[in-house]
Amino acid sequence: MNTTDVLKSVIDKYELSDPVPLNVRQAMEKSRKENLIRILKKDSRRVLFISAVVSFFLWIKKLGISISIVKSAVAVISALVIVIGVLVTASVYTTGKIMDYLQDEAPVIEQVQNSETESVEKPVVQDVLSYAVAVSPVEMDDVSDALLREYTKKMILELRNIKGAQAAIDIDKLDKYHLADKILSISIIKLDEKSQNDSAGSVYRVSAKIISTVNSQVLMYSSVTADAESGIPDSLRKLAEKVSAKL
Repeated sequence: MNTTDVLKSVIDKYELSDPVPLNVRQAMEKSRKENLIRILKKDSRRVLFISAVVSFFLWIKKLGISISIVKSAVAVISALVIVIGVLVTASVYTTGKIMDYLQDEAPVIEQVQNSETESVEKPVVQDVLSYAVAVSPVEMDDVSDALLREYTKKMILELRNIKGAQAAIDIDKLDKYHLADKILSISIIKLDEKSQNDSAGSVYRVSAKIISTVNSQVLMYSSVTADAESGIPDSLRKLAEKVSAKL
């Protein structure tokens, strides 16, 4: 019996010529793929390097250049060294440029940071102003609100002309930055009596009192008269002189 007959008898005995079942073929295919993936994951860098060397070797052969696989590997390594060197040089150059820029701009950056810090840490604090009196709106019957505001403004201006800018303030302008511990209340009353000059009209009494905001105590009271309504502004001036003496 020759070798061919022996091989044929072995194949027949162990049924090696029978087709492999479908599930077995699928398991073999899956196992082969998994083993290949495991090998590539385990040493992917070496596989990539070998692929690069073989690709370079085949490409250089197509150009008609005779080169060994060892020289191909040396050429690939040299190319990788050159590329890495270029990348490193570029990164070092870029880093140097950035450092030079930061050094040149350091004073400006520091100035901006200082200004931002000052604006955050040192907010502007408004000064608190204290006034001698807060003037409440003048009280008078049968006149317009505009005329009453004018009389109130007149009294404030007269007090400031006598005692300074912080002598008086409109009571409506008081807040946490504008304070006063006394209130000046002014009233104008039309009297029944006639003035000495009958053509002038009725007599008016202009009164003022200073009230403490702490205990509502009346600290001062004074009044003057006006022979006519047209004389009220002059009476307010005279009354301001009396009030300022008590501030």
